[in-house]
Amino acid sequence: MSNPYASNFGLKELAPAGESPTINMVAIHSFNGHREASFTAENGVLWLRDLLPEVIPSARILTYGY
Repeated sequence: MSNPYASNFGLKELAPAGESPTINMVAIHSFNGHREASFTAENGVLWLRDLLPEVIPSARILTYGY
């Protein structure tokens, strides 16, 4: 039987940077946090994925869950 929580752990790419990223950014949540929910506003905007790529288009943005 598969673990339903397994997809919440490890690295997840939120925004690819295209062919040649100049920076890799990894966001890590705090204790008792979640790799996506910790960075999501009440209106559903996951700012790492929805807003940050507009500011830093050459960045590959990842989040890490543990």
